[in-house]
Amino acid sequence: RRLKKMMTIMNSMTDEELDHHESNKLFSRQPTRYQRIARGAGTSQNDVKELLTQYQRFSQVVKKVGGIKGLFKGNSGDMGNINPSQISKLNQTMAKMIDPNVLQQMGGMNGLQNMMKKFQ
Repeated sequence: RRLKKMMTIMNSMTDEELDHHESNKLFSRQPTRYQRIARGAGTSQNDVKELLTQYQRFSQVVKKVGGIKGLFKGNSGDMGNINPSQISKLNQTMAKMIDPNVLQQMGGMNGLQNMMKKFQ
């Protein structure tokens, strides 16, 4: 249900809003975007703000993942080539950054670990 709501909100956003590298600045300069998206998605402005906040957290995780030394075997950046000794560090970093409700919906740490194993 929550995922459907997130998808509906994203479907109500323009390509520029979805692809903007600093969406928080875009929305702070033009706060009426929240209202338009919420109306189009049939949800509240707070839901739109929450989604953008979660996106910012996720982008921080991605940046941190890129900074974990030795995460990838070699320098290929291939997700199938993840160093197993760094997986637990990656999981801990992601668990700290993910909204606790979202982490719970994923099945907790076990669900997160299973998801990461699929990338190997």
